Order: sequence, then C-alpha cells, then structure tokens
Amino acid sequence: MGSGLALVGAYVLAGKLAAARGDHRVAFERYEEEMREYAVGCQKMGDGVAKLTVPGNRALATLLSRYDKVMP
Repeated sequence: MGSGLALVGAYVLAGKLAAARGDHRVAFERYEEEMREYAVGCQKMGDGVAKLTVPGNRALATLLSRYDKVMP
C-alpha cells in the first residue's frame, strides 16, 4: 500500500496546493484532514495482508505453502 498511498497523497497535495494558491500552511492542513482516514485504512489493510503473508501457526503455514505451489 505504500506506493499507492504515496501516489494518491501526491495527487491530493498538488490539488490542495493549487486550491490554496500556494499557501502551503493551508494546503498542508487540508491535505492532512483529507488523507488521514485513507492512510489509516491503508495501514489496516497492510496489517491484514501481513497476517496472511506471515502465518501465525504451523497449520496456516502449511496451507499457504500448498496454495503457493498450486497458484502460478
């Protein structure tokens, strides 16, 4: 999610800077307000993916290993 978040963030920040006519203080405040919920959601999604990628027990590790062998 890091790269996607960075791209979305850059796009939103550019829009906020344009709308604030270069006043970076106003733009940064509006940017943070708009991006906070999205960034938190991305972090939560990353936590979920990490749980699938790094199994918490032997049974899940076995299942993921078999899945990796079946999927191209």
